[in-house]
Amino acid sequence: MTGNAIPIIRLEVQGMKFAVEAALADYAQTMYNDLQAAVDAACSPEAVEVVLKATATREMQAAVEREIRTFFTYGPGAKVVAEAVRENLEKNMYYRQQQQEDRS
Repeated sequence: MTGNAIPIIRLEVQGMKFAVEAALADYAQTMYNDLQAAVDAACSPEAVEVVLKATATREMQAAVEREIRTFFTYGPGAKVVAEAVRENLEKNMYYRQQQQEDRS
């Protein structure tokens, strides 16, 4: 070997490339299988029934609350509430006026 000779290192990565590709393919297949199992479980008749009942209950409650709000905001309930508030204010104002007059 002369002073200028540099050792040559030869790497063979072709086998490593196939091993990495095979590992990634196995991982992708495992992920697909896990995802498919999760979708199958979420879409089972029992799971769909649970979601359907919960959603129907929530939406029915929201519809009832919306109608009650409308009744008391724009419908006959609004007039009843307004009248009750008005009567209460008038009574309290009269009561305060009486107190002020009694003090004078």
